[in-house]
Amino acid sequence: ISLWIQGKFPSKWKGQGKFVMDGTNPEHDWQSFIPQQYNAHTKNPERGFVSSANQHPVDASYPFYVFNDGYEAYRNRVINTFLSSNENITIDDFKGLQNNNYNLLAAEMLPTMLQVLENEELSAYEVKFLNIMKQWNFHHDIDKEGPGRWSSWWNRLYNLTWDEFKVDDLKLDRPFDYQTTYMLRFKGDDDFMDIIETPEIETAKDLIVISFKETAKAFEDWEANNGTYKWNNEKGVFVGHLLQALPAFSRFNIAIGGDSNAVNAVSKNHGPSWRMIVELTSPPTALGIYPGGQSGNPGSKYYDNFIDDWSKGNYYNLLFIQDPNKTENIIATQFLIPAK
Repeated sequence: ISLWIQGKFPSKWKGQGKFVMDGTNPEHDWQSFIPQQYNAHTKNPERGFVSSANQHPVDASYPFYVFNDGYEAYRNRVINTFLSSNENITIDDFKGLQNNNYNLLAAEMLPTMLQVLENEELSAYEVKFLNIMKQWNFHHDIDKEGPGRWSSWWNRLYNLTWDEFKVDDLKLDRPFDYQTTYMLRFKGDDDFMDIIETPEIETAKDLIVISFKETAKAFEDWEANNGTYKWNNEKGVFVGHLLQALPAFSRFNIAIGGDSNAVNAVSKNHGPSWRMIVELTSPPTALGIYPGGQSGNPGSKYYDNFIDDWSKGNYYNLLFIQDPNKTENIIATQFLIPAK
């Protein structure tokens, strides 16, 4: 088993490309490229498996400078933990992994947030909200009460933490979730915890309490006007036509869980569109699914007939024709004959 990243990558000095450079200076040009044999790769590792989920591709021993400010920090750890803790993995296990809604970010951060609130005076609705969060199992299942509340609370806490980055007429990139959780858990008295618009000096504990009360109030007001909150109504997953101006050719409000920090990384309009499991028998057998259909004709029943099964975590047996004369599973054939 092996994974070898392909491409022609410039060999940069440390920090090159992080910020705007003088394009008229030839010293800022790419001077050389990483040799193919040094492209990040692994082959038959001792742990017995290879995985990739957009995480850091190399460790500190890699001899070339590699940088990306958006390496994934959660999905890959869930995948690696699963694969390293199981020896006899079945096809059903892989189905479960690909549809796994476990949010490791929430699992690492929420206990700290809940602990801060243990001695706080709370209203009746805040107690109700808190109990829902205590009972949540960190899975973004579509029928759970916790996921939407977690996302709203975390977004408020994140924005309060990095309020210093909100500057008029200036675009500043804020730190990612992984760095944010580190600061909140281990650097709670750092200057960044202070809300710059208030005279008080806030800490991480203050931000957690403030963001909790703001979130609970928002949900209380919403439920007073709309009834019991349901996350599946808010998530609103849709599979859009490539021409977004044609909503009639799209599918909306698809009932599927997941989160950007879960292996099943489904957001409103982005996610794992192609799921595939291959068993290396002879000949190979495979399962697959994607949110669409085999036809590009919106009038065909095969235009979007895969979507419901995709949202439920179902798979289809994939047809891998070994003999061109065996056509019993072919529904239709189209021949394209070039003009002479």
